[in-house]
Amino acid sequence: KEGKPQSIAITFEGMKVVRKVLIQFQGGFAATECQVMIDGSEESGTKWQALQTLHPHDNNHPQEFQIAEECLASTTGGGATQNVRIVFPDSTDQFGRVVVYKLNIYGTDAP
Repeated sequence: KEGKPQSIAITFEGMKVVRKVLIQFQGGFAATECQVMIDGSEESGTKWQALQTLHPHDNNHPQEFQIAEECLASTTGGGATQNVRIVFPDSTDQFGRVVVYKLNIYGTDAP
């Protein structure tokens, strides 16, 4: 879809706790920030809740971001989720394009 924001949605086969995100952009088409979102809770009434905001560099190198324990603790369920969405509100490209070469989400099985 054209325009801002752009996003990528991922569904796991089971409940996971996201621990690390590795992302590689095409230089010149990188996101200026990435919002890692997970499933919201029924009691909060939101579809998505923010886990952590990442601040990548505009280059074509793989970049790793650890998810802070305090970010996990601040979410409903301690960060356990089956669905993750990475939202790119803006990019370094004047037309808002984001090109992702690689996206790895590392995590552990939810307790």
